[in-house]
Amino acid sequence: MELPYDREVYTTLIGGYNRDYLVFVVTGAAICFAGTAVAAMPSVARHIAVKRLIMAGLALCSLFVGGVHQMILMASLNFTAPVYGGLWIAQGLLLLWLAASGRASDLFDAPPARQLAGLAIAVYGLVLHPALVQIVSGDGFLTAAFPGTTPDATALVIAGLVLTMRNPPLVALVVPLVWAGIAGFTAYLLSFPLGFAVPAGLGLMVAYSLYARFLR
Repeated sequence: MELPYDREVYTTLIGGYNRDYLVFVVTGAAICFAGTAVAAMPSVARHIAVKRLIMAGLALCSLFVGGVHQMILMASLNFTAPVYGGLWIAQGLLLLWLAASGRASDLFDAPPARQLAGLAIAVYGLVLHPALVQIVSGDGFLTAAFPGTTPDATALVIAGLVLTMRNPPLVALVVPLVWAGIAGFTAYLLSFPLGFAVPAGLGLMVAYSLYARFLR
């Protein structure tokens, strides 16, 4: 099986995507940065209004990834992109519900070990993964797949921050876990080993969350 595009084509598309949606790219990255920063600042993270805003911001990022990255950008290359887009939109609606409900109060309230694990995954998605991809591929900064508007980095940030919830709802991990499989398969088809870091990180996160939820 082969994809109807290669890394060079995808990188070119992402460069145009970043230029066309620059305001949204910057906003999405800022939301992911804010959520990760708040997770590291207990004095700020305890405020319920802050938790609701971060959760709502992550919801908007999910909706953008689904509605724009998948249903507009990738739909011309991949006939399954609308299906993926629907998954991301469902994730965004779920996060909006969590933001509006009392479950938002669980955010950033995990035990210290799980809080640290979630923060580490979010930091990897926020900074390290996009940077490593650019270093390994040799592509320019403006063609980076930034968190908040592209799926791999966004899935890592969202999954990491969901892990910081006191009782992480397993349904909120479904789309990140599904995307882990999609990202791993895509990395295999494109012969890009660094892409396997996404399913590895998300798989470990889900395993740890299940352990923390049921076996602690």
